[in-house]
This record gives sequence, structure tokens and C-alpha cells, in this order.
Amino acid sequence: MLRKEALALGLIHYQGDKPCKAGHATLRLVGSGECVTCKKERTATYHRVNHERVRELKAAWKQRNLVKERLRQRLVARKRKQDPKKKAESLKRWRARNIPRRNAYSAWRRSAKLRAIPQWADAKAINSVYELSRQLTKTTGEAHHVDHIIPLVGVSVCGLHVEYNLQILTSFANLSKGNKLPY
Repeated sequence: MLRKEALALGLIHYQGDKPCKAGHATLRLVGSGECVTCKKERTATYHRVNHERVRELKAAWKQRNLVKERLRQRLVARKRKQDPKKKAESLKRWRARNIPRRNAYSAWRRSAKLRAIPQWADAKAINSVYELSRQLTKTTGEAHHVDHIIPLVGVSVCGLHVEYNLQILTSFANLSKGNKLPY
């Protein structure tokens, strides 16, 4: 189908007769003629590079469109209730993509129970330590753990769950250290 025909029929996409410049033989957008795959890649790159700006724009849009946003949230909630398998699959994918975030949250929660997190703790810095640990495990093939230099529950002293009290160790070194002070 040609772009003119798709436009006349009021369609959003059409199948182009030639691959795009990148070699994709996928659907094209009727409005711009752009390859759908290229558009998705370009959008993903923009969001990755400008994630702060995108977050600000989304928050501003939600603030301006509170009624629309509440309706959207209700619709999403209804869809999730209708298809619990889809919700479970989505949660499984999120967990697989966010292992460092989950690990940081688990440690954060355990620490909060112990009242080891001061109000001035930098969550982003703590999360980055967990992310680095995950990357080291991935690149070296050897399991790495995030360890508290001064244990959260020590015999003589208790440490805090802050970025300055975290270090990355191999799993063997961390398990060997146990709940002991480094000195």
C-alpha cells in the first residue's frame, strides 16, 4: 500500500515498498513517512540522553492534565485487573531489568529497619554502588557483593547505610569478612 492510499483511508501506518536508509523493512508512519523502527530507536536515544528533561515534561503535563491522568490511571488499573497474567509478566520483566535497583531497595529496607539510614543519605549514590557491583559481576563473571565496611549491626559499633560505608567485594571476600570490622 502506498502512503497516499493509507492517508486517504485515514490509517496511521503503511507498509513501504522499499527498506529505510537503515535497512528496516518495517511499517512506516503515514504522517512523516519515517520508519517505525527508526522512530522508536531515535525516541529511545533521546529519552536516554535527556531523561531529566523528559521527566520534567511528563510531570508538567500530568499537572496540567490531572483529570486525563486520573482517567488514564483508572483505565490501566482496570486492564491490570482483567489480565493478571500480563501484570505478572510485566512485573517479572521489570524485576529482571532492575536487579541493582531491587538489591538497593532490599538493603535500604533492611537498613531502615535497623534505623541505619540518616536523613542526609544520598539514595542516588547508594544505588550507583549497587549498579557498579552488578556491572562488575556481569563483566568479570565472578559474583560481587556490596558490603558495609563498618557492619550495620556490629558487636562494638554499628555503621550507617550510606555511600561512604559501602564497598564492593567479591562474594568470597564478603562472606569471609562476615560481620567484622576491617581492622
